[in-house]
Amino acid sequence: MAAERCERVGETVGYSIRLENKRSAKTRLLLCTTGILLRRLQVDPDLASVSHVFVDEVHERDLNTDFLLIILKALLLRRSSLKLVLMSATLNAETFSKFFGGCPTAAIPGRAHPVREFRLEDVLQVTGYEVQEGSDFALKKKKKSTTPPRSKASLKKLFSEYKSNVINSLAIVDESVINYELLAALLEYITLNHDQGAILVFLPGMQEITKLVDELYKTRKF
Repeated sequence: MAAERCERVGETVGYSIRLENKRSAKTRLLLCTTGILLRRLQVDPDLASVSHVFVDEVHERDLNTDFLLIILKALLLRRSSLKLVLMSATLNAETFSKFFGGCPTAAIPGRAHPVREFRLEDVLQVTGYEVQEGSDFALKKKKKSTTPPRSKASLKKLFSEYKSNVINSLAIVDESVINYELLAALLEYITLNHDQGAILVFLPGMQEITKLVDELYKTRKF
């Protein structure tokens, strides 16, 4: 947005996330997380200096977003001048419209891009990565799991076309743990074997992003 306005980030367009923000007295468009907005509402319940609030990806329905919408609904009753816009590519517009008293909706036609789905076994196959017993990413014997490990014999029947490292890993992998080593291996594989482009990785928070970046620096292959 700042580039399209031919200016530096932090001037008219700024952002604010946990542990980092770039804004100034000139900032008129502030991109922030729902958590940041909730904290601002604590000190400024009426958002007196704000004219418009855009909430993107509202279909995710996480705790922060739902709580934010409840507060904003009450705020709209006090501040009729405030404009609230909810956005999502997969939004059930009718449900949200009813929640906000039958507010108007708008739909922008788009196009769907072809998507190929790759699962854990596919990633293990192309990267050659193997989960080691006793590692942070393997099931612990004392840990109860909702998905008990399968026998290697049943896995071989189910994934007959996959390599032995895949079968060995699937037999012991703890899928509830984020495997930063495997993520780094996958990013390395995509970077070195596919055309130039962007890679989008979804992680729960800043701590997880930092761990992945650290793991990528360890490889130093790209």
